Amino acid sequence: GERFLPYCCLQRRFCCTMRVTVLSCFAAGAAASSGSPVTKVIELLGSLAAKVTKEGDEEGRQYDKFVEWCEDNAKSLQHELSNAESRKEELAASIEKSESDIEEAETEIGELSESISEAEKDLERAKEVRTAQHNDWVNRNAELSETIDTLSRALALVKKNVAGLTQVDVQAVAK
Repeated sequence: GERFLPYCCLQRRFCCTMRVTVLSCFAAGAAASSGSPVTKVIELLGSLAAKVTKEGDEEGRQYDKFVEWCEDNAKSLQHELSNAESRKEELAASIEKSESDIEEAETEIGELSESISEAEKDLERAKEVRTAQHNDWVNRNAELSETIDTLSRALALVKKNVAGLTQVDVQAVAK
C-alpha cells in the first residue's frame, strides 16, 4: 500500500525545499559576483541544504522500514490472535466434553452406590437367614445326638435283655 510520512518528516522536507529555493535565488544573484564571501555563504547553504535533504531521505527510509516492521508485526500478532481464538474454541469444547463426562460418571457413581447399598442389604438378610439356619441345625443336631444316645442305650438294654431271654428260653426248653 501507499505509505504516508509523519507530519514531522513532511515539515522538514518542506523547510528544506524552501531553503533550497531561497538559496537558489541568492545563488543566482551572487553568481554575478563570484568569489565573494556571499557566494561562499550561498555555497555553504547549498551544501547544507543538500545534507538536510539527504538526512530527510534517510529518515524517510527509516520510517518506511519502521512502517514495514509495524505491518509485519501486526500481521504476526493477528495470526497469533487467530490461533489463540481457535485454541480457545478447542479448549472450550474440551471443557464442555469433560463436564459432560463428569456428569455421566456422577450418575453412574450414584447408580453403583444404590446397587452397593442394595447388595449390602441383601447380604445382611442372607446372613440373618444363614444364622437362623445354623441355629436350627445346631438345635436339630443336639436333638439328634440326644436321640442317637438314647437309642444307643436302648439298644444296649435290648441286647442285654435279648441275651437274658435267650438263656431263659434255652433253659426252659431244656427242662
